[in-house]
Amino acid sequence: MNHDDKTLGGALLEDFKKAVKLGLRELLKEGEKLIKEGQVSVDDYLAQKTTGLDPYILHEQTAKQLDFVSGEVFIALQDEDNFVFGVDLYFTDANKQWVKSAHIDTPKPLDLYLLKEDQARIRAEKKIAYTYDKPTA
Repeated sequence: MNHDDKTLGGALLEDFKKAVKLGLRELLKEGEKLIKEGQVSVDDYLAQKTTGLDPYILHEQTAKQLDFVSGEVFIALQDEDNFVFGVDLYFTDANKQWVKSAHIDTPKPLDLYLLKEDQARIRAEKKIAYTYDKPTA
């Protein structure tokens, strides 16, 4: 092997390293774009998560003979980087006793699901909650 082969091999290796770095940089940019495309506002996230609540409430009223009084849907900060979606529903039974139905999802990463401004909002407020009204039959 002569000196020119070493230089050529070294140059090829450097070119390969540069190509890999550029490729990784572009891959990261594309990954960030995909994450941003999947991010939504808190209100949109809650709207997506509550689509099945009305049928559930109506079913509970009929099947268990309950009367829906009110509810709350919320997003709460789990830790610095994760949040949970939750719902608390309040019914009364035939004896006017309170019956609570509650659900909390598994924690989800803020930066994958929520827009930057909503990430800041949930970090500041710790919990964003809305009253859930009685569905119309």
